[in-house]
Amino acid sequence: MPYKSVEKRHEYVRQWKKEHPTATKLHAATRSRKEIDTKPFVGVDGEGGNIFICSPDGTVTKHHEYYLLRVGPHCLRSDRALTSYQILDFITTLPYEKRNIYVSYYFDYDVTMILRDLPLERLDRLVHREKRLTEGYYFPAKLSWHEFEIDYMPHKYFSVKRSKSQHSFIVHETNPSFSNIQSGRSIKPASILWLFNN
Repeated sequence: MPYKSVEKRHEYVRQWKKEHPTATKLHAATRSRKEIDTKPFVGVDGEGGNIFICSPDGTVTKHHEYYLLRVGPHCLRSDRALTSYQILDFITTLPYEKRNIYVSYYFDYDVTMILRDLPLERLDRLVHREKRLTEGYYFPAKLSWHEFEIDYMPHKYFSVKRSKSQHSFIVHETNPSFSNIQSGRSIKPASILWLFNN
């Protein structure tokens, strides 16, 4: 599209719409309201628990471990603590569903548990996105670990994919949307409103 400014772009688009009126109507007809509204939301949530380890000298230490991750109907669980590799492997081998919107509530906890086996240097680069910026690019590069490419923006989203795959698994954090202390809103009334409107 040949334009050098926003004004030129708008002018170009207006001209194109005048010259192709049937194309714009056809495009609008194919994207019906029903088609847009039927994208399913899929919940993602994990559970952890505390274990107590007693050493030979009688000292008891507490450890918090991650035992379960559910993505819609798919579930990964274990009697032993799940490793970062197990969890990322599970997520990236789920059936790809383009239409699904994966959401979670307070997923920062889950990300902490999912990525706990990564080296500190990798975690530092993941959290400080500016360290992954490349000159000439607006978005930071994904973090590589084994065969996985990971991106994370706290309180916003978590993304992971296999290096050779074209499809990313993205979990959107809903907590900022539903739990804004300043506005006094919470997830409970929002859920009730959604149930009554559907």
